[in-house]
Amino acid sequence: MTVAGSQTSSNPGWRGRDWTIWLMITSLLLVTLFLDTDGLDSRVTTERFTLDGRTYEGRLFSPDGTMKEVVLAAHGTNSHREIFMPLAWECANRGISLFTFDSPTVTTDEGVGIRSRELEAALSALRASHSALLAFHLAGHSDGVPPSLAFAGRSHPSLFRSMSILGSFATTDSKQIATVSAFAGTLDQVFPVSEIRESLDEYAASQTQLHLSRLSDHFTEQYDPVLITGIADFIAGTNHSPLGAARRLLGLALLAVLAFLGGTRAACRSAVFRLCFIGCSLALWHLGNRLEWPRGPAVLSLLGMLAGPIPGGTSLRFIAVFWSLMAINVSAASTWFRDHISSDIIWAPLMMFWYLPAWIVKLTLFLVSLVRRADPLALDAVPSPLLVIAGMALVVPNLPGRLGRMFGSTASMSHDSRQRTLAFLLVSIMAALWVVRFFQGFLRLEILESMAGTYLRTLLLPASWLLWKSISALRTSVGNEQSRNISPG
Repeated sequence: MTVAGSQTSSNPGWRGRDWTIWLMITSLLLVTLFLDTDGLDSRVTTERFTLDGRTYEGRLFSPDGTMKEVVLAAHGTNSHREIFMPLAWECANRGISLFTFDSPTVTTDEGVGIRSRELEAALSALRASHSALLAFHLAGHSDGVPPSLAFAGRSHPSLFRSMSILGSFATTDSKQIATVSAFAGTLDQVFPVSEIRESLDEYAASQTQLHLSRLSDHFTEQYDPVLITGIADFIAGTNHSPLGAARRLLGLALLAVLAFLGGTRAACRSAVFRLCFIGCSLALWHLGNRLEWPRGPAVLSLLGMLAGPIPGGTSLRFIAVFWSLMAINVSAASTWFRDHISSDIIWAPLMMFWYLPAWIVKLTLFLVSLVRRADPLALDAVPSPLLVIAGMALVVPNLPGRLGRMFGSTASMSHDSRQRTLAFLLVSIMAALWVVRFFQGFLRLEILESMAGTYLRTLLLPASWLLWKSISALRTSVGNEQSRNISPG
């Protein structure tokens, strides 16, 4: 009989040497990130403000010392406050604070006015708790730009410093702003670079610079070291290399992967070992109350325990092919890339290399947002969804393996079945995200139309490959089952 904590051929675990290597690498990476004094050590506090009877909760990233200037960062529709954490690191590295919060408002014509009032209320709360003469900058991404521009257009010029547009168009309110700069990835499939340039020429009060990076599209611009370094330099008037931002983002991506892998192997160990592992993960989340970035690896380590052991080589090949096809899809759909292919083709390998770490950071921060926002109890120390995940990881680790043994035979754990299961898991995650968006009120007709076009420009190739792999695995599984049924005996 197989017990939950045993290490069998179908439920492999790491040996002592493997755990030692994992622990050494993970500890070294953690220590490196903890000792980073270029923004990662910025103090993070929770700030609340109210508007029209609704209470908003945001995160304030502050360097040591008195806060003299602050960046108000506004995310786009269907997004969350965690996307600005990398930019907050770079601003803190330059002595400038950053405040960001979740906005439940969809950026329609009416929503722009509401969201600009949210920014005004946030600034008033910060001035009330810190300094009445607090100077401020504005930064927006995607649909967070129009309300930021609307607010900047009516702000007091002696206290307003600058406006940073990331991956979006300028609006008529830009004419009222003297200090504005725009940033975008050349592969942006939602707001094409040529149209951003046209909007700046039409609405900007002066010749506004458009800073471009060939490493990102619309969904990874917030994690592009070239862009976030450029924004922070524009705000602070400095000139830093993007290599520092790249190192910090790569460190977080690597830590997220190691945390998940460690969780998958901890699922094979004894209940006592799993309890200790879970305790460390929850402690890491709690530490994120002060530093923010440890929260993502904490969630992934627990999800890894639920997922259980995964075939390393197969999974790496699957992920590499999926994201490579995604990068190719994005590049081929980009008008800028097609028009400048002779000069930009040299950037393609670097873009494909960076695309996967950027998405790892993006998904890691998205998981943090889901866990945090799905907490009906609004617990401060550790959210209740994370406690539920931790409890399941302790009681029923390796959940897919348990379900496979419960509903299938040993043959169900074959290579083809694992591929089919992984494909089904990805499709299920996509469907679950749509359900979440529905309950958040973001599924409107105009958004669905926009998302359909974005899907074609981003996921057509990888989704087609995923469908082909699923059908092939299903046909192979059916063929094998028929062969066993007709075989003698």
